[in-house]
Amino acid sequence: MNASSANRIVTVPGNMGRMLYIRVLPWSDLITSLYQGCRDHGIRTATVLCAAGSFKHAVVSWAEPTMETRRGSRRTEPIKLNGPLEIVSFMGVMSACDTDEPVGHFHASLCDPSGRVWGAHLFSGQNMTHSTVDVVLAEILNVSLAKLYDEEIDVEILQPET
Repeated sequence: MNASSANRIVTVPGNMGRMLYIRVLPWSDLITSLYQGCRDHGIRTATVLCAAGSFKHAVVSWAEPTMETRRGSRRTEPIKLNGPLEIVSFMGVMSACDTDEPVGHFHASLCDPSGRVWGAHLFSGQNMTHSTVDVVLAEILNVSLAKLYDEEIDVEILQPET
């Protein structure tokens, strides 16, 4: 058996659609602003291509090892990082138009005022823009995302669908 046949993956073919440039202004939450931009332009599913900017503060969490879950990890309790925080990198996927409640999965690397870099999951509604955040999104056509429970890893996670 070769290594490629041992991988377990889910694939959903899609197409690249429009690109959307969003400037998020001070005291606006980054993630809810991205959802709003997608809804305003009828973009159902998108991925972050690039982002630059800063936060006044952000709420983050990351995985830590544990034997208490099937997957062998759990998310830490969310912590608030006070800024200004420079966005070193930001990535994610989102589905904003298919349901009443948009869904997404976002990670960032943030540099705090002491120069320490934090890499973590970001939470919607808790990441306030300091000066601005400029984001370029790419629309993904023919793919939607739903947050569903995955029994194997014992967590709700985004699942791609056509």
